[in-house]
Amino acid sequence: MELEATDERFAYLPVVLSGEVYNNNARVRSTGANDYWESATVRPDLVLADLIEIFHPRLQADHHLIYYRKLK
Repeated sequence: MELEATDERFAYLPVVLSGEVYNNNARVRSTGANDYWESATVRPDLVLADLIEIFHPRLQADHHLIYYRKLK
């Protein structure tokens, strides 16, 4: 997992062991700019939809994550 490469102690956290770690860097431009800090500030509805998808995936059958991605 990407977190384990940062610090091996992360490997022992329950959320890491279950594979349910997300980050808000799904839309990073080639220049390194993270779109979360740009367009998400004016689209809280999309951020909320992403969070609902992460915490309650059965509530939104047709939503695909926009700003967040599941870490490998």
